Amino acid sequence: MAGLTAAIAVAIAAVTVGLSLERLVSTPDRWGGSAELVVADVLDDDLDRLAADPRVVALAEALSGSVEIDGERTPASAYRVWKGDVGPTVLAGRLPARVDEVCVGIRFAERHGLRVDDTLVVTAGDGPPRRLRVVGVGVVPSLDDGTRLSGGVVLHPDAIGTLAASEGFREGQLRVAPGTLDDLTADLGRDREIYPRGLPPEITVLDGLRPVPVAVATVLAIAVVLVLVHALRGARRRLRRDLAVLRALGVTAAGQAAVLAVVALRVVVPAVLLGVPLGYGVGRIVWHEVATGSGVGGDASLPAWVALLGALAVFVLAVGLTVPGRRTGRGGIAATLRVE
Repeated sequence: MAGLTAAIAVAIAAVTVGLSLERLVSTPDRWGGSAELVVADVLDDDLDRLAADPRVVALAEALSGSVEIDGERTPASAYRVWKGDVGPTVLAGRLPARVDEVCVGIRFAERHGLRVDDTLVVTAGDGPPRRLRVVGVGVVPSLDDGTRLSGGVVLHPDAIGTLAASEGFREGQLRVAPGTLDDLTADLGRDREIYPRGLPPEITVLDGLRPVPVAVATVLAIAVVLVLVHALRGARRRLRRDLAVLRALGVTAAGQAAVLAVVALRVVVPAVLLGVPLGYGVGRIVWHEVATGSGVGGDASLPAWVALLGALAVFVLAVGLTVPGRRTGRGGIAATLRVE
């Protein structure tokens, strides 16, 4: 049973990682890609015009720079929402609503051991250090190609000008109505530098790894079948004399198969009850390490129906493999019993 439990557990862990990876790559909000279109070097007139455009369902002014924290230059950004909802994905807490508040990227928080309600000291140019209260932890997209995902902080838009040691970019980040992206891109491209949403380097790497958990789960599913076949064959051999006695007593082939089915379930049920939660726990740990190391949320995805379907498949396979057992005891009852 230990081999079957281990095979089920590793298969479930691989499925958990695979589904979590698929959800991450296919859901831009999970990696801070809520904006479908970015307008570089945006001006106030541009923002007014975009806010009034019915094709734009969400608009934020994104500011970037760098601040000094613990003697290190740290990328900083700020978002002023003009319309709708667009910006960083907050995993815990909220975005800053005051100039003395800050939201930190999950990777930055892990590195500095920060949580919501902690205090962060920022050196403000030539002035005295400023103490900011951490009000959120989230996925902070990079406004600079050289910055790692969630490696920086988000300030209040009224604070970044006074706290930033160096100025960065000013962008307009947009979400558009369905079916209008191409038309809006063509209009804005006439007099503005624009570019579409793209995958951050970390997510690009993870995207390329999507076949790996699928392959591992497939191999482990085959392993589950082989281990199950081996276990049931061993059970049939051990029960050969008992089945011969039952047939001698008039038990039909269907009755013998029912006996083997019960034996099979006695092997499978404990393995499934142990393997599924164990595999999900291992998958959650693995995914948390992969995700947080890449700057995104570490919550794993394993829908209950997937786990139930997998368990049901193992049960059906175990019972189905007892069908050959109907031949047990045909024509050799006396010989089988004589051996004993």
